[in-house]
Amino acid sequence: MSGWSGKTCSERITQCMPGQCLNGGTCVITLSNSQCLCASGWGGPFCGDPLDQCQGQPCHNGGICESGPGWFRCVCAMGFSGPDCRINVNECSPQPCLGGATCQDGIGGFTCICPPGRQGNRCEILLSDPSSVCYNSSTLSPYNPLIVSPVADHMINNSKQIVLDETNCNSCMCLNGKPKCTNIWCGLPNCSRSTKGNVSMTCSTHEVCVPALLETCLSPPCDPRGDCRAIEPSRRVAPPKLPAPIDCWPNQAVLGDQCSRITILMDPKHIPQGTTVEGVCLRLRRLLGLKLIKAPQSESSTAFIVILCDIKTGSNDTIEVTLEAKDYCTPSPCVEGQCLNTPGGYYCHCPAGRSGRHCELPRVSCQNPPCHGNTLN
Repeated sequence: MSGWSGKTCSERITQCMPGQCLNGGTCVITLSNSQCLCASGWGGPFCGDPLDQCQGQPCHNGGICESGPGWFRCVCAMGFSGPDCRINVNECSPQPCLGGATCQDGIGGFTCICPPGRQGNRCEILLSDPSSVCYNSSTLSPYNPLIVSPVADHMINNSKQIVLDETNCNSCMCLNGKPKCTNIWCGLPNCSRSTKGNVSMTCSTHEVCVPALLETCLSPPCDPRGDCRAIEPSRRVAPPKLPAPIDCWPNQAVLGDQCSRITILMDPKHIPQGTTVEGVCLRLRRLLGLKLIKAPQSESSTAFIVILCDIKTGSNDTIEVTLEAKDYCTPSPCVEGQCLNTPGGYYCHCPAGRSGRHCELPRVSCQNPPCHGNTLN
């Protein structure tokens, strides 16, 4: 048997003769000894033993090592590349986020930090243009209203935090090629919020930013909150500008006929730090939006919905919630076009070629006389 000696062939031969080394090995003979100099990937006295090229785990970050005689390769996990999987792939190059969003690279993925007014996995949903739900979602990613996109970052107590967009609480979906959106009032803008040291919203002339009552912070500390109020001639600040009649505000003894009310009792031990009454109200509006957007077409409504919340008078753990829904578009007052409910009224979105409050007028073209010079129709 080659490579062995002795009476019982139990003694291994380590010296070689020319031509005895296998797999491209070379027999090197010296004055006192001879041995096989093996080619890469082989070992043993006569180069007949394949070496494990994956020994020592040459692949990093979860990569899988595959080997053969004299070679190995790394099959990298998602998000990594390179000969030994050390390189973190930059999923933010080229920029996948839209609308001026900030891309945050991750392991095998990315996160888009949306600017105000945009949502979606890639910030492709333009909230001011419901039709974007259709022409963007079909090409990029389905818009899931359950996902609340972070929109910016700011500093609170010298720590960087994600700020969620409070200006939108509605949900949209593309139904048969047409956008379907809820119509919920999303609350008063917060004039006390600051972004990187700059106030993100300022009040109009003859208005002041009135801070929220301390008791509306259910679990301190809370972010600053306030709303713009007009200053009356007596120098007293006016009530908040809410799009609901006063008989549908929280803490009213008697409610209006079109108003509903519920009471939420909170357990202080289970309230997350920083929770405010308005924060709870925003979640209620979003949850209602999700429920309405999933309703069958026969049950859907375009009514303008106002949800208001306030701490119940005389308590520190109870929130009173009122709801009013007004539908000025049933039946539709628009001669042509789409009727949209607005706070306290409606708006007729006219098709091309129509104008007027109710789209009742043909739009006159100025391509021919009688329009002259810089006259605009």
